[in-house]
Amino acid sequence: MAPRVWIQLCLRPTLVAFGSGLIPVGWSEEGGSSELKFDRQLEDVAPVAEPADPHAAGPVVIKSTVTPELPTSPAPPPVPEISSYWRFRWMGWDGIAFEIQENTSIPNPPAMEEKEILSKFSRFSVDRVKFTAKIGMRIDLDLATFLNGGDAADLGTRMELRRFRILTKGDFLLLFPFLYQLELGYVPHAFYVENMYLAMDQIPILGQVKTGGFSAPMGFENMVSSQWQTFMELDSASAALTPGIEPGVQFNRTFSNNRMTLTGGLFADGLTNDASSASSDYGRLIGRVTWLARVDEGDDPDRSAGLTHFGASVNWIKSGSSQIRYRARPEAHAAPYAIDTGDIPSDSAATVGLEFVHLQNGLLLQTEVFHSKVDLDDAPSLGFFGGYVSGSWIISGERRTYDRKRGVFSSVAPSREFSWNDWKDTSWAFSIRGSYTDLSDHSIDGGRMLLGTVGLTAYLQDRIRVKLNVVAGNSWTETTTARHLAIETRLSIDLGP
Repeated sequence: MAPRVWIQLCLRPTLVAFGSGLIPVGWSEEGGSSELKFDRQLEDVAPVAEPADPHAAGPVVIKSTVTPELPTSPAPPPVPEISSYWRFRWMGWDGIAFEIQENTSIPNPPAMEEKEILSKFSRFSVDRVKFTAKIGMRIDLDLATFLNGGDAADLGTRMELRRFRILTKGDFLLLFPFLYQLELGYVPHAFYVENMYLAMDQIPILGQVKTGGFSAPMGFENMVSSQWQTFMELDSASAALTPGIEPGVQFNRTFSNNRMTLTGGLFADGLTNDASSASSDYGRLIGRVTWLARVDEGDDPDRSAGLTHFGASVNWIKSGSSQIRYRARPEAHAAPYAIDTGDIPSDSAATVGLEFVHLQNGLLLQTEVFHSKVDLDDAPSLGFFGGYVSGSWIISGERRTYDRKRGVFSSVAPSREFSWNDWKDTSWAFSIRGSYTDLSDHSIDGGRMLLGTVGLTAYLQDRIRVKLNVVAGNSWTETTTARHLAIETRLSIDLGP
């Protein structure tokens, strides 16, 4: 056997394996000599069938193609794409909406390590600036007739602009996203700032952090916006013993699938004494915890068909002027203060509050109690107490919105609007409340007050409500006794957020 044929027979199985793609190889026979070639890239290699007669088979030829590598030019530098827009819209009863945004996006930024690191911990943004605002107003117009007796002043009939507010709220993005709100208001004989704050959400451990002036986190009814409170005025206990709108900084976070809240903050002297304790020149440390023990979301998770809420709050106050003071009106703003401790020579006090709320469809049961201990330097501590029990029934069955982030009610959305032709189908709510406040202890004779209130609310639509309250009761000190009877009504109109 010729050597060339013997080599082909011995190597043919290996070449077939090579030709199947395991090893890049080429075989050629030119000028009477055989040659084995290794290539960089093989394409379109077809398997070679083994012939029956090895002597009849010619040399194996496997085609291969080498793809040359061409030099590439460097990519051009990224070109920033800048886009901006602004919108100004009239939204009817929702007020005015304004938005402005400017984007500067850089595709494939070459060196963004710092941005990438920050983005893991926050919503940091360097390529966008955004500002949004919703602007609105609110009016509360009151009319009250007083039929007082005993030592209570004869007030007759009074009309007053209870509240007038211009407000704006929204968010803006400047490296980090912020929420904000600003309310400028008027109550009889005084202008004031109601809410003025900045807030940032999703802060590790703390949740939301807010700074500015806002409702201090104590008491359930006290934290509900006056826009959505069940009665025209706070109960006398909450008005006397809880703080109002105060400047400070607080954190707020939720637990257990938004069924628990924890809020704490440090606050200074209040922005307004519209309805709050009358102490001055102080600092407060306040904490509140709530627990949604039961919730029945039904077919609307934003408006629960039923829930049971528990809450507790603590308020420690340090007065720089060494004066603590509590007072309350007979649950009618046009009336003067009926109980008042006057200035107590003390530089510290602590107040504890407990709250319970049970809601089932349109029926609401709510109660709170407060106790304040005032420290004296050269005498036993003073103790003041107050609380209330209230019930409310939305006859047409609308549900209240419960804000799980704050642990309070936020709104009532009527299912039908008022019509003169069918006024009976208006959304009505019937309410009743009893309250007691005791501001007398030892040498302080601030007085005691026991009141009952019956209320009727007509939700003409989302933005218009009419309330009628009848308040009756007594207040007394060691030397005076006053009988209170007030028939009061309020027209509330909201425009905007």
